[in-house]
Amino acid sequence: MRRWRCTVCGYVHIGSEPPETCPVCGAGREAFVDEGPAAEREEAFRQAVMPVLWRISYGLYILGVRHGDRANVMTTNTLIQVAEDPLLVTVAVNKGNLSWEFLRANPVAAVSILSEEGYALARHCGLQSGRRVDKLAGIPHRPAGNGCPIIIGPASLGFLELSLVPGAELDAGTHTVFLARITNGATLGEGRPLTYARYQEIKKGAGLPGGGAPPPP
Repeated sequence: MRRWRCTVCGYVHIGSEPPETCPVCGAGREAFVDEGPAAEREEAFRQAVMPVLWRISYGLYILGVRHGDRANVMTTNTLIQVAEDPLLVTVAVNKGNLSWEFLRANPVAAVSILSEEGYALARHCGLQSGRRVDKLAGIPHRPAGNGCPIIIGPASLGFLELSLVPGAELDAGTHTVFLARITNGATLGEGRPLTYARYQEIKKGAGLPGGGAPPPP
């Protein structure tokens, strides 16, 4: 048996082959990397703990970054406000993501707060790589004041512009946790913010507000 890790959400699968799709985030088997023979004791621990972690409530957000004339977006559930004076947040980004490289080159970002209507957008921006596709193509967006893309339309409730605090970051294994100062922001619409728990409900067929059906995966 071998250990296969989803590079999108971190889910670990034990088996001779990776699964066709990730049961947590829906990514295809190409998103899994082979981490070698499974350590049975470690995996038993992970299998016991992961269902508990899935019960922690998260929001879902679109992180927009820019490097030169290129822009990229990714879905994140790790945006957390950590201080009021000054206004500070943390956000974790996978070191393998194109967005991580952009942040290293240009330490500013913009975060769009998704409404429940942003379900399909969260999947679109989270389950593919900006190295292969232009994830902003066909998506209503505009540049924030710092040049990074923000989502507009019914999928977005508002945005925050961020500036990374120099030297204030944490190496977290697969991810880097960045501390960022909020430099601007605005409300763009009304509605219920999309949470990870609600995302999973819609994915399982619970439907959208108003009785609409979930978009296709």
